[in-house]
Parts: sequence; C-alpha cells; structure tokens
Amino acid sequence: MKKLALLSAGLVAAMAVASCDETSSTAGSSLVQDEVEIIVDSAFTVSGRAVDNDFVQSRTVLQLLGKIDADGYGSLSSDIVCQYMPTAYVDTIGVSPETIDSVKLVLTMFKDGFAGDSIVPMGVSVYPLTRQLQSPIYSNFDPKDYYDSSKLLGSTTYSGLIDGADGVGADNSGSIYKDIFVTLPREIGVSLYNEFKTKESTFSTPQAFAEWFPGLYITNSFGSGRVTRVVSNMINVYYRSVQPIPDTDPQRDTILNGTGTYMAVTPEIITNNNIAYKMS
Repeated sequence: MKKLALLSAGLVAAMAVASCDETSSTAGSSLVQDEVEIIVDSAFTVSGRAVDNDFVQSRTVLQLLGKIDADGYGSLSSDIVCQYMPTAYVDTIGVSPETIDSVKLVLTMFKDGFAGDSIVPMGVSVYPLTRQLQSPIYSNFDPKDYYDSSKLLGSTTYSGLIDGADGVGADNSGSIYKDIFVTLPREIGVSLYNEFKTKESTFSTPQAFAEWFPGLYITNSFGSGRVTRVVSNMINVYYRSVQPIPDTDPQRDTILNGTGTYMAVTPEIITNNNIAYKMS
C-alpha cells in the first residue's frame, strides 16, 4: 500500500556557514562576508495578493485517472478527454475485416505511478466523444455535452498492483510498467480498416482524423482511493486468422496473430485532465 504524500511549502529559516581558521590569515574573506546589507529602493515597490485559480490549461500528455479521499487532504478526482493521433498507414495487405479479432484501449502506468492505495479495485469506463474538443481546454472542462452516457464502449477494473498482474513488462531503461486493457467493440477496427481503404486522407492530419473520430471520454466508474498517472494511451487492433498448412499436412491449420497500433495520444492532439479538488 502506498500512502498519500501530502506536500506543503516550507521556508528555510536559517543557514549557517562554519569555517575553521588555524592561522591569522584572512584568505577567502572577500568571498565570505560577515555583514549583510539590504537596500530598499523606494522608487520600485512590489506588492501582491494570493489568487485562487480553479483551472489551468493542460500542457502535458500525462493523464490522471481516478478518485481519492483522504482525511486532512480533501477529495481529488480526475477523468480524461482526448483526441488521437492516427497512424499514417493501416495494414490492408494479407488482412481483411474478417481477420480483425478484437480492439483494445491500452492505458500504461509505471510501477508506483499513482497516489493512494495500490490494492483497492477501481473501475474505468470509456465513451466515444460526440463532437470535437474545444481549444484551448482547461482542467475544469465539463464533458457532459461531449458524450452520450448511454453509449458505453467498454469498461474494466484494475488496481495498482504490479506483482503477478497481467500486462506487466519493462521498457528499454528497465522501468517496470503495467498495461490496463479495456476491450472496445470490434466494429471500431473494422471501421478504421474501411475508412483507410476508401478515404486515406482522413489519416493525413490529426484535425482530419478528429472530424471522423473525435476521441474518447475515459472516466472512473467506481471506487475511491487512488489516482493513477497514465503515461501512454493507445488503441490496438488485434488480428487472428486460421490458414491450412499446404502440402505438408492438410489436416492441420496454422493460426496467425498480429497487432496494429493505429491511434495514440501524442503532443500534437488535444488531451485534458478534468480535475476536481475539494480541500479538506
């Protein structure tokens, strides 16, 4: 279990510099002064006051998902709206809509990449956006007018545990990560395939792609106790085909599996953490 770290600003009240002088030499005295002088220029006065800012503009592709309540801290929740950068090429050679087996949203978190409880089960639900996201977009963005709550694409449960969990691996630097998989309708992969075959220009720019696929709303469906930092958000299409083995053994088949990553969250597209915080 990982305890929530409550951070507060601190002030260094005093700094002491100790020196040892074995002789009467004054070497170094020009560097260490024993007197400090503060000069106030009356012609230049700075004044200010604290301003409560409830929203900020999103400037990161890191995404926050979940909800946490803690005594002495308050309540923090965050869900996600995002467009997707499309691939420049969708594989249409040797595959067909019939060979598309499934489609999954893959959310990646690093080990200990969360605040709160690693054990508590949390739910995530995914909905399609019904229109393009506004720009600029801010942390107090309300997605209610951008999705239909009756059109759930997929959902799953997950925890922050790494040991023994599915989807655990290590990147090139050795950092441990965990993938959270949300199964989406197979029709998304079929539509993607057909769109590329008939209108390849849809994949030419993020703006053109967003007109066809506005993006996703990803939200916490149940549970409270953890906010997870998502470092990667992508959509994979999985292929599966069964083909007979020619000449050698006509009674046996070979199963061919493949994966294509055709959409991902990148700095070029619009993404936002819809954050709500109530201080204790």
